[in-house]
Amino acid sequence: MAITPVLLAGGSGTRLWPLSRKSYPKQFSSLMGQESLFQASARRLSKNGSDLEFGKPVTLTNSDFRFIVTEQMAEIGMDPGAILIEPESRNTAPAVLAAAYYLQTVERVFQNHDLPRGEFHYRGQPIDTAAIERTALFTVEGEKDDISAVGQTKAAHRVCGKLAKSLRDHYEQPGVGHYGVFNGRRWREEIAPRVKTFIAKHRG
Repeated sequence: MAITPVLLAGGSGTRLWPLSRKSYPKQFSSLMGQESLFQASARRLSKNGSDLEFGKPVTLTNSDFRFIVTEQMAEIGMDPGAILIEPESRNTAPAVLAAAYYLQTVERVFQNHDLPRGEFHYRGQPIDTAAIERTALFTVEGEKDDISAVGQTKAAHRVCGKLAKSLRDHYEQPGVGHYGVFNGRRWREEIAPRVKTFIAKHRG
């Protein structure tokens, strides 16, 4: 079983000022050698030169640092994996909890298929998707999704078997992966307008 590294990349940038500052905290600086502390940590938690098997990392950061994370991972030739954006800093424990929740969701929903198999529970009660009859359903997938695989989101239409066809729609966005669906130009120009139109059509 592969280990999923969790990288915490927040910080206020106050401890090593002026090298470290609010817009560029110490983990992104090169204090020892050519690589930043963040890059060195990411490389240690990779398959390169290790007897352990590591999967793609999960990085928790804030919106100001997300592009720095992506750029620094690209500089060392590593896939950035999932980048989770914290709305505000809450220190280590909540960040680790968010990563654990994300990984559990990916495993249970997209890998083990607990929901369509009737094995997904909430507060001890099984979730029955066949009971959904009046809630409109619009699903979106990226053509190049390498996490949940194309077709898994669309499968929601099959497990909601009692939902009328007039309450359903599906869209597959060409040229984007898992995280390109809900951010960037494609989201703003091609996906979001379709979501907005669907919501307006079925509102109320």
